[in-house]
Amino acid sequence: DSAKASALTTAKGYADAAEDAANTNTKNLLKSYSTTTQMNSAITQKANEISAKVSSVETTLKNNYSTTTKMNAAIKAAADGVSSEVSAVNTKLENNYSTTTKVSTMISQSARDLRVEIQNAENNAKKVATNFLSYDATSGLLIGNKQNGSWQGFRSQITSSAFNILNSSGTQIASYGASTIELGKNSENSIIKLCGGKGQLKYTKNIRSIEYSGTKYNALEMISENIVLSSSDLETHIRNNGRRNGTNEDGRYVNSYVLCEKYKTKIGYRSGASSSSYDQQSSITVNDNMISIDSNGRAEINCKDFEIVSDGDIYLSTTENKGNIYLNHRRFDVNVLLWSGGYFMTAGHTANLSEKISTQKTGIVLVFNQYDNGTTRNSWHAFFIPKYVIMEVGSGMPWDFWMGQSNFGKICGKGLYIFDDHITGADANSQTGTSNGVTYDNDTYVLRYVIGV
Repeated sequence: DSAKASALTTAKGYADAAEDAANTNTKNLLKSYSTTTQMNSAITQKANEISAKVSSVETTLKNNYSTTTKMNAAIKAAADGVSSEVSAVNTKLENNYSTTTKVSTMISQSARDLRVEIQNAENNAKKVATNFLSYDATSGLLIGNKQNGSWQGFRSQITSSAFNILNSSGTQIASYGASTIELGKNSENSIIKLCGGKGQLKYTKNIRSIEYSGTKYNALEMISENIVLSSSDLETHIRNNGRRNGTNEDGRYVNSYVLCEKYKTKIGYRSGASSSSYDQQSSITVNDNMISIDSNGRAEINCKDFEIVSDGDIYLSTTENKGNIYLNHRRFDVNVLLWSGGYFMTAGHTANLSEKISTQKTGIVLVFNQYDNGTTRNSWHAFFIPKYVIMEVGSGMPWDFWMGQSNFGKICGKGLYIFDDHITGADANSQTGTSNGVTYDNDTYVLRYVIGV
């Protein structure tokens, strides 16, 4: 038993030594390898397998060997087996796990590959900058196609004050600044189209004037089916229906106007040659009150009330005093003859007026002439009747008029009833006699004219 115990001790010593050698060799080998979870797991697994084998050897020696020689042989065989296992572990570690040298080699290779990629990116960036970008302090940043060494086609320009669009020759055609936007900058023939071509702006030359024959002018045109100018509290329409292309208006129908919806204001123009055959006409309408001008230059104001207010003088005049000023369809500076005849104005006489007294500017004038036995004398009398009295005091009131010669000969009295549209007399207007010591001859004068003034 002592020999067996000694052999077991010896065998265990060999096994422990082999295990220590394996562990030491593994540790030394691992110093050259990366420490990873996978490697630690593999080492632990192999160490457990070796421990199991050593334990198995001890058990076998205890059960199967009785002599020192046999035991030593078994121990040696077991040790050799352990050494083989350790060698296999080392080989597997070398084959399956990267050493520091290998890792360094891989890192160096990756660094070289990365440098190549960076260099390629730098080259591509330089190529893009050379082919599509340019910058200097004067021109700012230019973006466009410069692949052949010179700019081709349109390009953009960014300066410290604006963003510009340049054509192929380098001329600015549009500019967007902080407070100024310029479109069609390079040419007065530019056309700016809006909203899918539904509207456009352009500068048109030599538009024939409607107002002055033969006169032409230049203008910025806003072209669309209708143009509406809107703000928060009103809406304005500008319309031009039926217009033909070009500036020549002959042979075409035009119906153009500007309309402000809120204040019911309309400024219009109509041409002619079709659609009711308008004779050229311009008009301004405010709340259904209209001022119109026809092709002959005649202006007409149709409204309920019309007021002209000024802090100074108000002048109504015609060009070079060649025309006339009319009020209520008659000349403003000419009196209107409302009636003419030769009546004593007895009860059976009526002077029917062609216009009402209330429509005259200020009233009427009655003109009487001496009439002696069928002969007209050159003795005249005129009396002014204010229309205010007829309108405010009353129509049909009696009026008395006294006439005579400068030496108080032929004293005559007339009594008339003046209505707004006619005048009647009384039988006393043809009588003669003496009253209160005065001799009168009422049949000496007759009514000749009623004049609106």
